[in-house]
Amino acid sequence: LTEVITRPLPETPSRSLAHAALPQLLTLAEKHDTVVIGPGLSLQFETALLVRDLVAKIARPMVVDADALTALSEDIGILEETFAPVICTPHLGEMSRLLGMPIAQVEKNRISLCRRFAGSICGIIVLKGASTLVCDGEGSVRVNTTGNPGLASAGTGDVLTGMIAGLVAQKMKPFDAASAGVYLHGLAGDLAAEEKGVLGLIASDILAKIPSATLQVLDKSSGREV
Repeated sequence: LTEVITRPLPETPSRSLAHAALPQLLTLAEKHDTVVIGPGLSLQFETALLVRDLVAKIARPMVVDADALTALSEDIGILEETFAPVICTPHLGEMSRLLGMPIAQVEKNRISLCRRFAGSICGIIVLKGASTLVCDGEGSVRVNTTGNPGLASAGTGDVLTGMIAGLVAQKMKPFDAASAGVYLHGLAGDLAAEEKGVLGLIASDILAKIPSATLQVLDKSSGREV
């Protein structure tokens, strides 16, 4: 993975991030525009404690996903007092844990619950699923029109998280960054499915189509044919 940049940090005996990494991570966050937290972290107790302290103390826009959402479900009040905008990107299972209610109930009331939760945390909620929803803290809801069942495969949500964070780092407003990220992610998935089919679609297929999806949107916005 030649594009990946890493920073050695203290680990637990099980090789997850240790709470002792907190000071270094807070210092690193101050030097960057956006923070992503969650994918691949694990649910190890000490790591979950680290996540909760990071989200409570980081003063940079954050995209919170995956294991970080599960860690925060143990103390959801942290999301009500963050120092910077937070974009949470749960799937239905993670949303059910955050809200403390059955998945079926969340699925039945997706829009109202998404709007209410976004309002309570003064942030952005991206509720992933068939027609992903993007909700802000003022009650606005956007329903995405791109994507296909192939996007349910492992790792594709991590791609989405990175795309949203990249747009926030480019100074887009969080609500717009989340909306554009979801749309482009779904479009990249559609372009990949056209080439390879929906069955067997994997996260790296989505990555490969991000440039094409972005160019297609830019060409349409400029009035050029695609």
